[in-house]
Amino acid sequence: MAKIKSRKSAFNKDIVIITDAVGLEPRQLKSIDNTFNTYFIIPKAEHENNISIDSVFMHQTLDDFYEIGVELSAFGEKNNEIPVALYNQNKLIAKTLTKLDTSKKTIYFTIPKKDFNGYASINDNGLKYDNTLYFSISKPEKKQCN
Repeated sequence: MAKIKSRKSAFNKDIVIITDAVGLEPRQLKSIDNTFNTYFIIPKAEHENNISIDSVFMHQTLDDFYEIGVELSAFGEKNNEIPVALYNQNKLIAKTLTKLDTSKKTIYFTIPKKDFNGYASINDNGLKYDNTLYFSISKPEKKQCN
């Protein structure tokens, strides 16, 4: 707003603000000059359905394997089947098809108990940035006692 005010003009200024309005507080709107014609545009999402990977966690440690959980969240329409894949350094380790009939669901995978540097991945038609979650597991080193 300071830059807009600094440019003098003989004409009325039309200000168009495009925002998602997240975190916008009424006190912030007080800085808008009343002499400007100010228009707010709050776009609506084209698609309200989205599935995301919330977390990957170690569920259980077995003798030779780790059981890891991949927690998914569904927003909007439920009962979608989606593929969930697990990769270790870009090599596909496991893949399953799961039906999200609730807003949260956890899928479990069993992987060998060794170093793992990879990611969990889903394919959905919603937002793309929350479809991959990277994680690493280092095989614990045995401590030597003196």
